[in-house]
Amino acid sequence: QIVEITDALADSGLHILENTLPIELVALWRARALALQREGSLKPAGVGRAAQREIASHVRSDAIAWLDAESEDADDLSALGFVEALRCALNERLYLGVNHAECHFALYPPGGHYTKHLDRHRDTDARVISFVLYLNETWQPKWGGQLKIYDNKDNLLRVVEPCGGTLVLFRSEQFPHEVVASAQDRVSLTGWLRRRT
Repeated sequence: QIVEITDALADSGLHILENTLPIELVALWRARALALQREGSLKPAGVGRAAQREIASHVRSDAIAWLDAESEDADDLSALGFVEALRCALNERLYLGVNHAECHFALYPPGGHYTKHLDRHRDTDARVISFVLYLNETWQPKWGGQLKIYDNKDNLLRVVEPCGGTLVLFRSEQFPHEVVASAQDRVSLTGWLRRRT
């Protein structure tokens, strides 16, 4: 799978891979994200960075919990291990210069959405590769929640159903994207492979 992913990223900057991981592992991480929701540990996600960061629910209405290597939870650490293995493999094959990753569990509640945006901030090129691994147990298209990916001329390239085990990767500076409003809780592991600036 790493060869397939790296070839696609080198060619087009975008790759979508279904059934990436065993369903048991996807279920563990989904359960962890939902447990964090029940505990009240998922917090409204912001937009912008540093002093410009704000909560703007008309732009983005998911709730997130950042993953930290200091966590004592085994499921947090296994999710981080997956991301780190991905970072190392892509860096080795594509010479990306990414030396760390950041990621979080994200939950879009019913009505949750994220308007079209680029993942790379205007004043930094730290984010190199964006990724999202969907953790939903089942998904029906009528529930919405799709990820729409565009090119830099606003042409729609792909519409991705948030089915559990689907992994999406793309170059952070290259693809505007949005999350369509969802009718069900929509859960993912989301983040970026980054270089230090």
